[in-house]
Amino acid sequence: MVTQQEIEKMVRDIKQARRLIKEYQEIGIPEIERTLRIADMNLHWALWVCGEAVQYLPDLPLEE
Repeated sequence: MVTQQEIEKMVRDIKQARRLIKEYQEIGIPEIERTLRIADMNLHWALWVCGEAVQYLPDLPLEE
């Protein structure tokens, strides 16, 4: 069973990972940018699963 402290640490780490991803959102390499957008979306939903209040859509929308 996961403790509340472990969940809180996980939430902090996920938020940090999302901040790092955002630093490279316009790196100029489309394949990397797309991969990072998908990673951000997965981290967004991980926060939601952890019980964090998040927007319905992640901050970095997928592009066609």
